[in-house]
Amino acid sequence: MRSLVLALAVFVLGCRNSGISDDPPLARAEDFLWVSVPPSKNFSHPLPLVVDIERRLPLKHDYYHEDPVTWVHEGTHYINSNITREKGKQGLYLTDGRAVILDSPRLTLEQVAAAVPAKDRRTIYQTYLIDQRQWWNKEPLYLLNEWVAYGNGTACRKSLNKTGRDRIDTVRFALEMEVYVKVMADLARKDPYYKGSQDLDAFIVWHGSRIRYLAGPEDVALAESEMLKK
Repeated sequence: MRSLVLALAVFVLGCRNSGISDDPPLARAEDFLWVSVPPSKNFSHPLPLVVDIERRLPLKHDYYHEDPVTWVHEGTHYINSNITREKGKQGLYLTDGRAVILDSPRLTLEQVAAAVPAKDRRTIYQTYLIDQRQWWNKEPLYLLNEWVAYGNGTACRKSLNKTGRDRIDTVRFALEMEVYVKVMADLARKDPYYKGSQDLDAFIVWHGSRIRYLAGPEDVALAESEMLKK
């Protein structure tokens, strides 16, 4: 196996199981390979999830936000981008010092956008599948980068005991992004030369379940009703 070009001190865990975690979906993830992402500094904060993210950010950065959900979301992007800089791969940080690295299919955001049925083009479609093409068009797993950031934001929302409409947007956008991610995976599966479909599909199933666990059934139902209005 060729070595990964890592921007952080990342090493592969001893098996495909992510190990023990206080987050049940993390503990049950066994269908794809995890890597460990150790912290790079000390940091203290009342919210453990903020500590988790901030300890893996540089000493000086622009990811701080007074809203912890946004702080976690934006910080996740930095960590994702630094797990690996190898072309054709996307690192995805799932908290607890763990990440997944997936192979990117040979697709563009333009292709994914065109394949999304008109009825499913909702609030964030324009932002992530149209506007972001100027930077990310040839990196379809950018959609997973955003999806995971919304997932970690949902985890932060849970840790703050927020329910109902309080920051329901992060759950709603995670559920909407899942629609676009599945369209991307459907397209990837049609490429006989793409060897990453099994891991990609397994990750999508797992992360979709994780978001629903973190949000809870009532808030998932609320988020879905909000999503269908747009």
